[in-house]
Amino acid sequence: MKSREKLKITKEMKISEILELAEKLKNKKIIETLEKNGLFCVHCPYARFETLEDVSKVYGINVEKLVSMLNKAIKNKERCIQKK
Repeated sequence: MKSREKLKITKEMKISEILELAEKLKNKKIIETLEKNGLFCVHCPYARFETLEDVSKVYGINVEKLVSMLNKAIKNKERCIQKK
């Protein structure tokens, strides 16, 4: 598996990149975290163009908190994989 640094979500990432990462990692928690915060980006045609920061501003979401939640979802998935 790639280094943790490369698996980290940042506010500069495009939504499409985050969705691709979720699919690659088979991590539904990433999508669930976006949706719990009111971001139904999976169905949005603009996901290819907008960053997490852009979308967070539009919806009035604290982007730093959201990034933390998303990275926690990745970290938890990594722990589950390592235990197997």
